[in-house]
Amino acid sequence: VLFVAEEFKGRAVRAARHSTRSRVLERLVEQCPGEVLDELVRELITAALALCYNDFGNFVLQRVLEHGTAAQRRTLVEALSADAASLAQHPV
Repeated sequence: VLFVAEEFKGRAVRAARHSTRSRVLERLVEQCPGEVLDELVRELITAALALCYNDFGNFVLQRVLEHGTAAQRRTLVEALSADAASLAQHPV
């Protein structure tokens, strides 16, 4: 499974926006220890606001909130709270 995570490095944001690849990312976040995916999760967090508005990316971020490490969850929440009012009104 780790080799799959390696293949997503540098491509995680693009994969999170794709209908099939986003599901693979979701399963990785669910099944792999958070520390193993730290680089991937950091990549996703840098594009968190854009991913929240994406039909598939928002599910990947939900998995990070459910299964990520405490530090990953905290960093994601901080990134999202900057635009919380807009996110709360978005239909996705």
